[in-house]
Amino acid sequence: LDEDVPLLDCSATWDDEQGQIALAVVNRSCDHDIECAIALEGCSPSAEGMAYEINGESVDGVNDFTAPERIVPVKRPAAGLGSRFSYRFPAHSITTLEIPVRI
Repeated sequence: LDEDVPLLDCSATWDDEQGQIALAVVNRSCDHDIECAIALEGCSPSAEGMAYEINGESVDGVNDFTAPERIVPVKRPAAGLGSRFSYRFPAHSITTLEIPVRI
């Protein structure tokens, strides 16, 4: 991996209809989970939301005709969210956090 490029890449969007922030994060590290401090300012985020994660057993994992669902999105509740929180992004993963917010 290029050392000049951060291992975490993220973007955030606001969904006005749902009243939530979606924070999408890619962990490019092949073998290290990364704990990240997150601060959401100018709003009142909920302490609970949803996490959607795509990951495989290894960075080389793929779906194919013999195992078409080897790598699938996993949906689970996310707790401990808020204005300031930490989240552990697993190695070689894509994670989206959906966080309900009051403006």
